[in-house]
Amino acid sequence: MAYLEWLLSTSAIAWLIGGVLVVEAVFLLALWQVRRVGLAPASTVCFLGAGLCFAVALGIVLSAEHWAYLAPTLFAAFLFHIGDLALRWRGR
Repeated sequence: MAYLEWLLSTSAIAWLIGGVLVVEAVFLLALWQVRRVGLAPASTVCFLGAGLCFAVALGIVLSAEHWAYLAPTLFAAFLFHIGDLALRWRGR
């Protein structure tokens, strides 16, 4: 139980989530490269990029960093989200 409390009271949970997202991105991009199944690389980068930005934002908040570090991270997540929407509307 102490480990769970530590994980949730520090920014470690954000690093864990970020690591899982990076591993997922590598797996999905490799799957596309080898078998051409799954999402196209641009779609994968857009939707996982937004998630990674949110994980970094969570880490910033949990480590009580200055709010000025949070704004660019959330803006980057917004840009990834817009890219994801544009790709989905074009049917890719």
